[in-house]
Amino acid sequence: MKYFYDKIVVVTGAGSGIGKAVCQILGKETSAIVIAIDINYDACKKTIQEINQNLQQAFACDVSDFDHFSQVIEKIYARFLRIDILFNNAGIGIAGEIKSLNIDDWYRIIDTNIKGVIHGTHLVYQKMLQQKQGHIINIACLAGLIPFPDVTVYSMSKHAIVGFSCALAFEAAKYGIRVTMVCPSAVDTEIVHNSKYVGMSEEFVEQMWRKIPKMSPDRFVFLMLRKVARGKKVILLPFSSRFVWWLYRLCPSVVLRCLAIGAKWAKSKEKT
Repeated sequence: MKYFYDKIVVVTGAGSGIGKAVCQILGKETSAIVIAIDINYDACKKTIQEINQNLQQAFACDVSDFDHFSQVIEKIYARFLRIDILFNNAGIGIAGEIKSLNIDDWYRIIDTNIKGVIHGTHLVYQKMLQQKQGHIINIACLAGLIPFPDVTVYSMSKHAIVGFSCALAFEAAKYGIRVTMVCPSAVDTEIVHNSKYVGMSEEFVEQMWRKIPKMSPDRFVFLMLRKVARGKKVILLPFSSRFVWWLYRLCPSVVLRCLAIGAKWAKSKEKT
């Protein structure tokens, strides 16, 4: 964890799940100064209070609001004069077949999951160019590498982050800026409980989710941070993510067929 020592680290979506775990592990186990950002200020403030170090800060901010996000970033620079690491982690989930979604569902996903990452990167990248160093970590998802049925709008947003991160990594490298893409799956965060479900039972989804073996956010983040420090550009955790991605690249038709069968089975169970 020496890589993170004395770094100024900004984390979006810091009120819960992966973002919260990033703040707490870095704040407690390194000398990094952590700035937590979340739309829910109370949750964000609680994250910082649990670290119990004076220099840590919490900001309420909707990352889809560029002007507000810009004001927060400027306040951070005014105090600390730099940002070394940005975790673009804020995101929301919407599940349901495309036929059941309205246009506002699309806009909500695009505003938070895509624009939020664009806003954070645009604001911080310009400063990192002046610093001639920095590191941007974008939290995508396995659904950004493999198409998942019934979460098409969410999968679309994460595919966008994957493409953006891979392309930016090439551009940024010549300026001394690192870019890492992280694709988690089966991590026990609140996103399943906080997602919007259209044309499907939230209770049934949560029931199925409880049956899936999951990695805790703390364990996931600990392993992720080690890989970030080692300079990994693409991080897939847990191991099942890497296996499924490898299989999809090797034989996509097999994986897609299994996903289709799984979706059909789940819908039959939901009806019963």
